[in-house]
Amino acid sequence: MAAVVKGLTSVVNVLETYRGRDRVMRFLTYAAMFLGGDGRTPLQIKWKILSSELSGCRVILRLFDDLSMLLYNMSISFGRK
Repeated sequence: MAAVVKGLTSVVNVLETYRGRDRVMRFLTYAAMFLGGDGRTPLQIKWKILSSELSGCRVILRLFDDLSMLLYNMSISFGRK
């Protein structure tokens, strides 16, 4: 049980950071793209659709990161003192 909690804690720590979330999303996107192959079978088509949706999700996550950086820059007056 302790090993499960330790593993889950590690996963949560990775997903709490922007960089960690992006790496997981990128890995899942490419894994789904690989499993989709050339898209000849219905299952491969589903994997390709999942890959496309995950890619769109990464774009949205990057847009939210831009908003947090804008807020940070506004809080420090864009570097002016």
